[in-house]
Amino acid sequence: MSALLVPRLDNAPVSIVHKEARRAIVVLAKKENRAVTDIVAELRPNLDRMQADWTEGYSHTVAGEAQETAETFGSAGTALMVAIIMIFGTLVLLFGSYRQAVVLLATLPLALIGTFLGFFIFGMEMSFFAVIGVITLMGIVANDAIVMIDTMNLHLKEGVRVAECAPRDATERLLPIISTSGTTIAGLVPLAIGNPMWRPLCYRC
Repeated sequence: MSALLVPRLDNAPVSIVHKEARRAIVVLAKKENRAVTDIVAELRPNLDRMQADWTEGYSHTVAGEAQETAETFGSAGTALMVAIIMIFGTLVLLFGSYRQAVVLLATLPLALIGTFLGFFIFGMEMSFFAVIGVITLMGIVANDAIVMIDTMNLHLKEGVRVAECAPRDATERLLPIISTSGTTIAGLVPLAIGNPMWRPLCYRC
């Protein structure tokens, strides 16, 4: 007499996921009110400590937005150099002078002083949106410098000396520059307050 088969209920995976020909478990999570870099910085030490107790052959990898951010940083240097070269070429064609183009580019690093100081004060990490904010900020500074140099060129053609042009143009263009920069800052304030995800971008600008 054959033995009866008793059915048994148990948990089993619905499907088996493979990554690079190896079995993998994908854990999805949604971040709220925190930057991905902050979450990964807090989570990674715990994962490394847990991995010490895992069987040999098991490992963990952080993907998603964190991986995309790392890839963006990896190609950011090359993209930045290409952008600077293109900006330099455009300025040379616009002003017809290599010296004025170099002077304008020299103002771009000055824009980063307050940016990094602000991130240090608020204890914020570099992220994908922060990089976008840096690029936007450099565009704003370049725009203000173009306005200044263009005004100085007009006064130089009228016969005004360089020593007189600098303070005169700074006085004339101070209000327009503050107005354009102020409107940009005012437009980013609600975004920075409303959604922490966009906060690095807004603080950079």
